[in-house]
This record gives sequence, structure tokens and C-alpha cells, in this order.
Amino acid sequence: MSRLLLVIVVWLAAAQAATAHAMLLDTTPAADAVLDETPAEVLLRFSEPVSPVAVRLLDAAGATVVADPVARDASVVLALPPLPDGNYLLSWRVVSTDSHPIGGAFRFAVGDTPAAVAAPDPPRSDWTVVSAIHRGIYLSLLLLGAGGAAFLAAFRQRATGMVRRNRLLLLGAALLALSLVPMQGALLLGMPLGAAPIGDLLAAGSGSPIAKGGLASALLLGAAAILLTRAPGMAALAAAGATATLGFSGHAATADPQWLAAPVLSVHALLAGLWAGALLPLRSCVARLPAPEAASMLRAFSRMAVPAVAPLLLAGGVLTLIQVRGLAGFATPYGTVLALKMAGVVLMLVLANWNRSRLTPRLSLGGFAAVRRLRISIGLEIVAALFVVASVAVLGHLPPPRALAAQHDTSPHALHGGHQQSSVAMKWEAEAQGYHLQAQMTARAAGGHDIAARFANAAGSPIAPQEVELAVSSPALGLEAIKRRMQPEGDAFVLRTSDISLPGEWQIDVIALISAFERVRFSSAALVAP
Repeated sequence: MSRLLLVIVVWLAAAQAATAHAMLLDTTPAADAVLDETPAEVLLRFSEPVSPVAVRLLDAAGATVVADPVARDASVVLALPPLPDGNYLLSWRVVSTDSHPIGGAFRFAVGDTPAAVAAPDPPRSDWTVVSAIHRGIYLSLLLLGAGGAAFLAAFRQRATGMVRRNRLLLLGAALLALSLVPMQGALLLGMPLGAAPIGDLLAAGSGSPIAKGGLASALLLGAAAILLTRAPGMAALAAAGATATLGFSGHAATADPQWLAAPVLSVHALLAGLWAGALLPLRSCVARLPAPEAASMLRAFSRMAVPAVAPLLLAGGVLTLIQVRGLAGFATPYGTVLALKMAGVVLMLVLANWNRSRLTPRLSLGGFAAVRRLRISIGLEIVAALFVVASVAVLGHLPPPRALAAQHDTSPHALHGGHQQSSVAMKWEAEAQGYHLQAQMTARAAGGHDIAARFANAAGSPIAPQEVELAVSSPALGLEAIKRRMQPEGDAFVLRTSDISLPGEWQIDVIALISAFERVRFSSAALVAP
């Protein structure tokens, strides 16, 4: 059994790398373009098909000019009426077929224009963190409940007394599956916590693939909880169906080739549930059954599950190759989280090997010490498994190297940024994670702004981050994200831009990459006067 658990955990860490995100590849017109006349349309081209949530063209006063987008395969098109000369801001938010919402903004100008117009970047939504936590808990309960149902069906007589706990796990997972609908709606709308009525969240989220998968999962999990006592075999099948929906409603469902990625991920989820869900009842059986009988049950479980080892390893390798694209992919934030997850997997490998080679043979001989040590070891495996699942939840909100490569290869305008505007020089300071930021923005006579940022450590000594990005947004104005890379110049990182001119309250984020494993975000707010 321990050998099987080792293999399943390794495959789990690899296969969960199959997470896809749509990326903006280019725009027509390009960001910051100055056009002689009004284009017939604005076109946003993405790495995969998307559905528009909110696409608006704003004039220099912040008024909406047009907001009637049309989706065409992997593009979104906004037809334009004749526009007066001036600056314009296109703010967009879309959701891809994997249910992952993204947004942004860019500006362009028509004819002879004043000095500048604004383009902002939305702050990271509170819902992103909430969603990651929600998904981590949901996956944990789903895998534990579904795997536990399969264990109860296979070892019904030996697993008496565990039905109530497993039913609670299934019901808890069902409730969280139902809540995927408003959660997805909140992510799509990109609104702060408490800012959107529940009706709006339900309406926005109900049509997404993740929400549909969540509804199907909730129904199957509810059925499994009802059938757990009278028909454990049917309960296990229903729970397995709920687990299989992960492969067709999540991010990996859109990874190319889709005909391979989605079914393979479903198989992965089923077998991961078998592994994770077995840990709790196995630990209970070790404590409650006579030692020789518990050891016999462990060996029987291993004989049932070992044939799944080969497909697990093959699938994990294929999905990792599709998404990570080699060792260079581990230098990305996605790769960093994946490496942390692998550290949890290594811990599980060590524990499982210890169980197989030392503790299980001792359990066959009986003795309180052998029982206690095996229960402790399995308990540590459960903790490590929860860490792995938490890492998977975080990975669901990070673009994998495959998507980043498509974005980089196609267009340098995939990410755009902005800054705040004022008629006079403005200075601000911020602290985050023990680091200090000093920033200054100055209006240029010819139009636009110069922004400079300097950084120091906790001791006050200047530091030079590896890279710095500036992001500006205005939730109050409903403007989406623009991000721009700041360039090193002397002792500062600087950016010269003509992005921001719309009056209102702005959120300003300076994101500094201190090292490969440390990224610091300095947040502040500014009010731009009319």
C-alpha cells in the first residue's frame, strides 16, 4: 500500500500542473497608438476562446462611448461609431472556457489630441484569495469524501463506525460545490468583497463551466451521502462521478490537446481521491482493529490499487510536459508554487517509504508501539497531503509557463500598465514585508508623467530588485488592469507614461521582485482631481 501511495502522490504533484489560462496576445489598435481616423472596431486577440464579461470604451472624461462586445472564437470585437478626436481607454474583462477571469485596459488616441488620457489597473480582487482558500477546502473535502466512500464500499465490514464522518465530508463538499456559483460570479465581476448583491453574483457565475461542474458535483455528492449506508457501492460511484467533473470543468479542460488533457485529469482526480480518501479510514482501522487484521487490510488495499500505478505516472508526465515545458518553467511564480508542492510530496514519499519498509511489517507482529507509530506516520501523511492540495488551489490562480510562453512569443502588448496623474509632483511612501518604498510622480510639461521608485531593506540600506512593475486601477470607475514594467535608471526604477488622466480615486501597486522566491507588493491610493 505504501508503495502505491508513493506513486500516486508523485503523480498528483505532476498532473496538477495541467492548469491553463487564457492570455491576451495582442490588440488592434495597439496600446498607445495614435490614429489618423476612427478604426472600424477594436479587436482583442487571446490565446484561447473567451466570453466577454465587460468591455467598455471610455472617453477622456470617463464617459462610456460604447459597450457592446461580440466574441469571435479566440477574439473579442467592439464595433466603433465615428469618434471625435481625443484620447480613449478600452477597459475589458473576459472569462475563458476554463472559467478563469482576466481583465485589463489600454489607451489609444484619434487625431489631434491633448497631452494624455488615463489607463488604470485594478487591484488584486479580494475574491482571488477567498477563491483560492475556498477551492483548497473544497478539493480536500471532495477527495477525502470520495476516496472514503470507495474505501467503505471495498471494506464495508472492517470500516464500521466510519460512515457518519464520511457522510459529513461528502455533505461539506456538496455545500462548497454549490457555493462555486456565486464564487465564480464574484471572480468574473471583479468586485470587492461585499460590493455585489448575491443575485448579481449568481447571475454572473451560473453560466460558467466551473459553476456548472459544481452543480453537477453537488448533486452527485448529495446522492452519495444518502446512499452511503444502504448502497455503498452506488455511493462510491456517485462520489467518483463528482470527482471526475474536475477534469471537465476546471482549467485543464482547455489545455491542448484537449482530447487528452481533460480525460487524463479526470482519471488523476479519481485516483488522487482513492489515495487521499483512504488515509483517514486506514488510520482509524489501524487504531480500532487487531494489529494482524489491520495489516491484512492494508495489504488487500494495495493489491486492489497497484494496477493504477502505471497510468498515473504516464498521465502525470504528459500533463507536466504540456504545461511546464521544461525546467525553465520552474522560474515562474507557477513553477515556484509547484516546487513548494513538490517539497510536500517529498515528505509524503519519505513517510510512505517508512511505512512500507518498517512500520507495516512490525504491525503484522502486533504491539502497541507499532500501532502508535503507524498512526502518527499516516497522520503526518494527511497533513502533507493537505499542503499539496492547498498548493494545487493556489496554482489554479497562476498562469502556467505554457500560457506565458504563448503570450511572450506573440505580442509585447499583452500586459499594459498605468500610473496616477496630478498637475503637481506627488510623493508617497509604503512599507511591506520589511521593505520600504519611496515613490514620486511628476507631470511633464509636454504631457504625461515621470514616475520613480526607490527601495530599501529593513535596515534602511538601498536595494535593487530584480524587476519592478507598476499597476494602477480604479474600482470606483470600473476600470481594469494595466501593468507596465519600470526600468532601472541610476538608483531608481523609472517609468515615463501618458496613461492616467481620468479624475477619481485610484489604487496604485508597485510590485518588486526582490529575488526568485520573494515578491513584494506596495499598495497605496491617490485621488486625481478633475
